[in-house]
Amino acid sequence: MAPPSPDRRGGIVRRYFLIFAALIGGSLAAGLFVELAFRFQEARLTLQSEHQRMAELAALRIENYVEDIAQTLRIAAPPRGLKDGRLSEDYLFNLRTLIRNTPAIRDAFVIGLDGHEQFRESRIAASVPNTAADHSADPFFVAARDGETYYGPVKFPNDSLEPRIRIAVPIEPFAGDVAGVLAADVNVRYIWDVVQDIHVGKSGYAYVVSNDGILIAHPDLHLVLQHKDLSDLPQITQLRDPDSGESGTGEYPGLSGARALVAYQRIPSLGWTVLVERPLMEAYGPALLSLGRIGGIFLALCVLAFAAAVRLRRRVVKPIEALRQGAVRLESGDLDARLSLKTGDEFEDLAEDFNRMAARLQEAHAGLEHKVAERTQALEQSLGEVKALSDTMQTVSASLDLQKVLQTIVVHATELSKSDGGVIYEFDEDAQVFRFRAGHLLRPEFVTELVAAPPTLLDSIIGRAAVLNEPQNIPDGAEPTAPHSNTPVLAEGYRSMLAVPMTRGGRVLGGIVLGRKVAGGYSDEEIDLLRTFANGCTIAIEHARLFYEVGRKNTALQLASQHKSQFLANMSHELRTPMNAILGFTDLMLDGIYGDLNPRLRKPIDQLQVNGQHLLRLINDVLDLSKIEAGRLELSLAEYNVDEIVEALQAAAYPLAQAKGLAFGVSSESRIGNCYGDSKRMFQVLLNITGNAIKFTRYGGVNIRVARENGDVHYAVRDTGIGIPTEELGSIFEEFGRGDPAIAKEFAGTGLGLTIAKRFVTMHGGRIWAESTFNVGSTFHIVVPRRVTAASVMDAALGAAGER
Repeated sequence: MAPPSPDRRGGIVRRYFLIFAALIGGSLAAGLFVELAFRFQEARLTLQSEHQRMAELAALRIENYVEDIAQTLRIAAPPRGLKDGRLSEDYLFNLRTLIRNTPAIRDAFVIGLDGHEQFRESRIAASVPNTAADHSADPFFVAARDGETYYGPVKFPNDSLEPRIRIAVPIEPFAGDVAGVLAADVNVRYIWDVVQDIHVGKSGYAYVVSNDGILIAHPDLHLVLQHKDLSDLPQITQLRDPDSGESGTGEYPGLSGARALVAYQRIPSLGWTVLVERPLMEAYGPALLSLGRIGGIFLALCVLAFAAAVRLRRRVVKPIEALRQGAVRLESGDLDARLSLKTGDEFEDLAEDFNRMAARLQEAHAGLEHKVAERTQALEQSLGEVKALSDTMQTVSASLDLQKVLQTIVVHATELSKSDGGVIYEFDEDAQVFRFRAGHLLRPEFVTELVAAPPTLLDSIIGRAAVLNEPQNIPDGAEPTAPHSNTPVLAEGYRSMLAVPMTRGGRVLGGIVLGRKVAGGYSDEEIDLLRTFANGCTIAIEHARLFYEVGRKNTALQLASQHKSQFLANMSHELRTPMNAILGFTDLMLDGIYGDLNPRLRKPIDQLQVNGQHLLRLINDVLDLSKIEAGRLELSLAEYNVDEIVEALQAAAYPLAQAKGLAFGVSSESRIGNCYGDSKRMFQVLLNITGNAIKFTRYGGVNIRVARENGDVHYAVRDTGIGIPTEELGSIFEEFGRGDPAIAKEFAGTGLGLTIAKRFVTMHGGRIWAESTFNVGSTFHIVVPRRVTAASVMDAALGAAGER
């Protein structure tokens, strides 16, 4: 056996190292992943909360900034400046001061309660009194007139790139009493100052978008002046969702395209949304730094674990590996393997036990080699004997040739026993002698002597073995005391002999005689083996003999059947000739050729004619059947017309049905036309089947249907007669198969009609079968090819011969 590979299951070093590494590394990895998960989640929540607070703070600052502008408008529009609905010089002065002190206000104008503009003060243009502009329908005027502060949507006017909003406040002399409206166009660009002051980490920033997704405030003023539309960004699209809420956070693509952490806060009063954005890599930087630290710690611990595993190998695993290597050497057959371990512990004791075990194995192996060699030789011999016995049994069982069986037996018996010659005898019970049947390793002259002088039961070694039914072993036939010494055998040079009888059920079948040209006889093991061999062969010998007898008797039966068929054919022919003469004379007598018959004679002559015709039909059936069985009946193939056969059948069968009061009909799906076959035999088949249908039908009728099916013609004869029991359907086409004797007695017949019909149909290469329900009716089906060929007729004849 080849030594096992050291890596078959993995070395102990590797196994212990993996276990050690798995325990420590697994614990560290689990702690690492848990720590990372918690730290990442905490960092994520902290960042989201921080960004959300920044967004809220930015929104509050922007809302306060716009609210401060609105409050400045309210302060700049005191109702005391109005006198009888007209603007005083102090009011106008306050408006100019408002424009000068508030850079974000570009234009301010006063509107009366009728909606007409009374005065407009501008930062970049001259003051315009009484512009008469009508704002009565504008939303900002309507809202301010109703006492509300109005914040308009962001617009980019044509005369400027800067975004603006309109703020309108009511002019209230008293609470709830509005005297007019003060409106101002505010430049949103100045919100940039507020946004620029909002810092989120190193590169984070805040920006403001309108409800339409237009950028209205950004640290980079250039982007605002470009009227940049951000409505396609996912975070801006999210704001349009009604369920998005007033604030929220998420990870989205930033304005630069990179992924960013985004928080938003709506300003409902202005319709704006403040967004705070920070790159993800910067946002999660602390978490990544923590991951690096923990990874470094994990790597350091792994190095320590590896060092511990190396030390374990030096102190523990190395001695175990030495023991394993020694065991491998022993397994590979190296019994000189010894171990030298000086560890001063249990490993050294184990090595000494190993050395003692190896020494004992070496001593035991030296003695076992000789025993194994002897046993191997014996087993090889036994295996050869069993194989030879198996081959013999297989050959004998597979053959029924008696001579071949006997020759095979004597050959293998001689070889199994290592004999110099062997003979097999068959016992002749009549002469009470053993006849030579086969031999092996014998000279032809010696075989001639054995055939000429067969052994008997009384004066031979095989006779004694048969009488005692026990093998007879003669160690040395040359000894004077040797029983049944045989001079020809001794002259041939055989000294020791063994005779093994072959019996079956107390009956002697024969025996095997083996000889060696050296004295000494056969061992008990050889005798038992040959006795088992002979007992097994007797079954095959008897089977072969029985097969021979059955074959001989079967040949005789076939010859007798052939003679019977020839005799029936000859006798039927000889009977039909005088029967035709008798029927001819009765026809002449009934026709009055020999004069008028006496009424008393006409009835017997009528009965004579009826019985004669019945006898003639019987003779014809027997003649046809005997010709078929003798192989002398052949089909006369020619063109014929199916429609003409059907018309002739109708003409012949209709009077028979009418005489019994039965309905009779023939139906054809289409004109069949010409076919090729034996029309006479087909008409005989159809007339036979139709006649039976009429005969076995008491009430109702008989119907014949003809149809073409592919290349065949299908005839179906259906009746409403007595029917056929299911258990008898399989035998109605057999010779003389008439079914129930009571029915056969009521309806006369030979029982040959269906048999002959089946033979004719089969000779055409067709099929015939019956379907029937007892006491309901029967249907006989006949299917034959439209064009019968000589080859199909030959195949049908061979098939019929096989059935016989």
